[in-house]
Amino acid sequence: MAKQPSRSDRDRLDRSNSGGGRKDSSSSLKRDRLSSKEDRRLRNEREPLVKSGRLSLSSSSCGKSDPSSSKQTNSSSFGKTNLIPPTESKMDVDKDPVTLNKKELYESVVEHENNLAKSLNATQSLSEGHNICAELEKNLQEIMSMLTTPTTDEDDFEDKMEEGLMKLSSLRLINRMMKLKLKSVKDEQLSVRSGVDSDHLHLQNLLYEATILQKQAAAVQEYKGKDALIDLIPIEQFYEEAPEKITKTKSTKSDPHLQRIARLEYEFVQRRKLTEDCNSLEKEKESASKRITDTQGKLDSICPLLNSILDATKPLQQIFGIEISSKKEENEIAQYLPAELYVLFVQSNAFREANAEKMDLVVHLRGNVEAAKELMVTPEEDKDDSDSDKELDFDETETSRRVIRKKSSNNLSREDAKNKLIEKHPLWIEWIVSSKGSNAVLIQFFYLRKLKIITVKAKTVDDVNKIPDCEIASSESLLEDLFPDDTGLYSPNPANRYLLQKVDTKEIADFVSATGRPFLWAQRLAGVEFPPLTEHSDANDESLSRPKMETSYLNIEIVLKKIKLRLSNQTALHEQLKLLEAKNLEIPTDAKELFPAKLSTTFKSWESINFTTYCSYSFAKEHLRTDIVAGENIFFRACLERGRARITALVTFTSNFPITPPVFSIQLEKEGAGERNSTNDAVIRHLECEVNLYCLEDFQQWPKILASLQLLRLIQGIDIILETDFLVGESSSSSEFVNEKLLLRASTGRNLRRPFKYCGTGGGYFSQRY
Repeated sequence: MAKQPSRSDRDRLDRSNSGGGRKDSSSSLKRDRLSSKEDRRLRNEREPLVKSGRLSLSSSSCGKSDPSSSKQTNSSSFGKTNLIPPTESKMDVDKDPVTLNKKELYESVVEHENNLAKSLNATQSLSEGHNICAELEKNLQEIMSMLTTPTTDEDDFEDKMEEGLMKLSSLRLINRMMKLKLKSVKDEQLSVRSGVDSDHLHLQNLLYEATILQKQAAAVQEYKGKDALIDLIPIEQFYEEAPEKITKTKSTKSDPHLQRIARLEYEFVQRRKLTEDCNSLEKEKESASKRITDTQGKLDSICPLLNSILDATKPLQQIFGIEISSKKEENEIAQYLPAELYVLFVQSNAFREANAEKMDLVVHLRGNVEAAKELMVTPEEDKDDSDSDKELDFDETETSRRVIRKKSSNNLSREDAKNKLIEKHPLWIEWIVSSKGSNAVLIQFFYLRKLKIITVKAKTVDDVNKIPDCEIASSESLLEDLFPDDTGLYSPNPANRYLLQKVDTKEIADFVSATGRPFLWAQRLAGVEFPPLTEHSDANDESLSRPKMETSYLNIEIVLKKIKLRLSNQTALHEQLKLLEAKNLEIPTDAKELFPAKLSTTFKSWESINFTTYCSYSFAKEHLRTDIVAGENIFFRACLERGRARITALVTFTSNFPITPPVFSIQLEKEGAGERNSTNDAVIRHLECEVNLYCLEDFQQWPKILASLQLLRLIQGIDIILETDFLVGESSSSSEFVNEKLLLRASTGRNLRRPFKYCGTGGGYFSQRY
C-alpha cells in the first residue's frame, strides 16, 4: 500500500501546479471550505455540552439550518423528527449569546427524549438501526479506500470522517432511546405487578377473616349452657314425683322450654333438700367423732401404764429367758455369713434404722443356717477344693476311681465342675424396696464361694401392673444398667477369668439364670472393689477382694435411690402401656399447645412382639446394625391408618426408661405406591429424627408419658407427609388427603424437608425445623 502524502506535501503540490489567477480562486475556495468545516467542528463540540447542560447557547441555535449543511442533517434523521441541532451559520455565531438556565435546558432535553422513547416503534427503530449500520459500514469502507489512495483530497477525507461520526451519533441515539423505552416498559410492568400483589394480599386477608368468622359462627352454634351438663331425672319420673305447683302439666307438656325450666326448678328443690340432709349428717358425724376422740384419749392414757408394766417385767423375762426377738435371731445368724454379705447386712440395717420413718427398706436373712454352720466348722475343705487342680481335671481314668460318681463320662465331670464353681453360700440377704405409688421389689443377694463375688436376683412383690406377654420389671431387666455400662453379664473379679477358662467358659453370662447377675454396684454394697485386670496385677491377691465398711457405707444410699427411681419409672411405664394397649392417647392440659387441635391419622392397634418378630421387618435392620436396639429390650408394634395409607411403627423400650427414650422405626405403605421407610426415603428419616431425637427437648416436662407423646408426634408427622405429598410432587391426587393444616412451606432444601415442627401461636401452623 502506497504511503499517504501529508497535508503539507499536498499544499506544496497545489501551489506549484496553479497560476496567479487560479491561486486567488483556489484561496477563496479554501477559505469557504475552512469556514464550513469550522462551523461543523463547533457544532459537533457544542452538541454534547448542550446535552449535559454545560454550554449556554445563543438564540440563533434554535433557528433554521444553513442550506450547505442540509445533507448532513437529513442523513442523521431519526424517524420523522430531527434530533440533531441544526448547523449554525457564520452570521448566527457573530450574534450576541443568550444565556439559558442549565437545569431547565437539561430537564427539557430529558423530557424530550422520554417522550420520544414512549412513542418509539421498536420494529422501525431496529430497521433504521440496520440501515445506519449499513451506511456506516459503507462510509468506513470509503474512508479505508481514501487512506489507501495517495491522491486523496483532505477535505473529502474530513467530510467522510464527519459523516461517519454523525452516523455513529445517530446509532448511539437509537440505542439510548431503546434503553429508555425498555426502562419505561419495566416500570409500567412493575406498577401493574404491585397492584396485582396488593389485590392478592387483600384477598388472602379476606379469606383468613372469613375462616375466623366461620369458626366463631360454628362455636356459637355449638355452644351449650351449663344447664346441659346437669343430669336431670327422666321426664316420666319428673311428672310422677314433682308436685303440681312445679310441673304445671298443662303448660309444660306442650312447651319444651317451660318443661326444661320446671325440671331445673325441681332439681334445685331436690338439691336444697339433700344439702339440708347433708348438714344434719355432718352434725351427727361431728358428734360421733367427738365420742371417738374421747375414747381414744382414754385408750392413750392406758398405753403409758401398759408400757410401765412391760418395763417392770423385763427383769423377770431376763431371769426366765423367755424374750425371743427376731432382731436378736438375725444377729445370731449373721455370724455365719461370709464377710461380704456380713458387711452388706450390717450397713443395710444401719441405713434402715437411720431412716425408720420412711419404711422403704426391709432387710431379712434367708437360707439354711445348719448348712452355714457346717461350712464354718470345716473351712479348710472348701479351701482345698478351691485350690486343687484335681477338681478341674477331666481325665477319664481319674474320674473312674471316684466312688461318689456313678458315671465316668467327660460331659458329666464338666457339668459337675461348673456346678461346683458357681456354688452359692447357703445364706443370703433379701431386700424389700418399696417406692411411693409403685410396687415393691424383692432383691436377693447371693455369694458365690468359688468365684468370690456377689450376685443379684430381683422380682416384683405384687406385679399388679403387669402387661400380658411383656415382663418389663423382671429379674432380667429391672436392675440392668442401673449405672452406666453395668449390665451384670461380666464378672468383676479378674481371677474368675482363669477359673472359667478351666471349665471351657469365657464369661459368667452363661450362668446368670441360676446365680443372678454380678453387678458392680452389688460388689460395692458388700464393701468390695475389684480393680481392672492388668499385666502386672496378681489375680490371686486376697487383699483385692477384702470387704470394707467404708465402701459399702458410701454406696448404699445411692443404690437405693437408683432402685426406687427405676421402680417408679417402671410403674409409670406399666400404666402408660396399659393406656396404649387400650388405644387411649391422653394429652396433658399444659402439653396441648404442642399439638394441633385435629389429627386425621387413626391409631388402630398396639401390641407386644418378641425380638424375632422385630428382626423380621426389613426397615428395622438399620437400628440393629448400629446397636441402637438389643435383644434384651422390650418391643411393641403400633399400627396407624389414614385412607389408603398404612403405617407400621416398631417401638423399642429399654430398662432405663425414660432416661433412654423409646426408639421408633417407621414404615409408610400406600396401595399402589410401594413401601417408604428410613432405608429408601429421606422424609421418613426426618420423621424418625423428629420422633426419636427432638422429643427429648420438646417433652422434658412429661417423661413418664413420653411414649404416648412420641406416638402423637408420629401421628402428626404422618398427617404432614400425606397432606404435602401432592404439593411436592410425590402424589398425583390432591383429593385423597385434604390439606387441613396451615403450612408456611410444603418443603424446603434438596431433601424436600417437610414442616414437622408445630407452633401453637396464631391459631397454629407448621414449619421446618432448622
